[in-house]
Amino acid sequence: MTFSVGSRKWHVDSMAIVRAANRLRFTLAMLLLLCIIAVWSETHSARLTPALLVRFGFSVADFWSWRWERLLTSALITHGARAFWGALLMIGVAVGRAEWQTGTRRTFFLFWGAHLFTLLLLALAAAPLNQLNIGGFALDATVRDVGPSAGYMACLGLAIATFPHPWHRIGALCVLVALIVMLFVSPQANLDPTVKLFADLAHLIAFPLGWASYFLIRLHPDRTHL
Repeated sequence: MTFSVGSRKWHVDSMAIVRAANRLRFTLAMLLLLCIIAVWSETHSARLTPALLVRFGFSVADFWSWRWERLLTSALITHGARAFWGALLMIGVAVGRAEWQTGTRRTFFLFWGAHLFTLLLLALAAAPLNQLNIGGFALDATVRDVGPSAGYMACLGLAIATFPHPWHRIGALCVLVALIVMLFVSPQANLDPTVKLFADLAHLIAFPLGWASYFLIRLHPDRTHL
């Protein structure tokens, strides 16, 4: 494909674009889905309404009430405004890098596997965490949260693991330190402490899970781009 801009002619390899898009099909699908839902819910420019949070969000109480469909719906919508654009950036960079380096199938299963695993683990651990009295407050099992951050944090771990030696270890250590520090940062005035604690713990679980998964991928190098 050739097109002209002024006196210059530019050649675009359309097949190369198709191959690149095919190699990033999960990333592109997630970006498109998040954008469609954001426009529908108006969270591309405004905060998520309480009614939509109740409709799509996930809480510990939802798990014990068998409302498990919320495990999936909660990953497809964000709190809106800056949270939406931040999620797009992280999916584009972290999920995109992971998919480009390790393949669509593995990235897909890591993203959704990490998302589901962390939510289920935190739901099961809510009672013990309450006994530990982390942060000095009682956890509210009915508070709902949304966002794909557990999935893209796992993919960030996988993406950093593909860096050359020693940067894959240095990068992972820097992110882990930052995630640990975040546990001790006070929540913003408009953020429920339970939501912040669960989100911080989800990131702290998902990131090393994604990083460690790279070494399983290396056991099957012939299948990395499935």
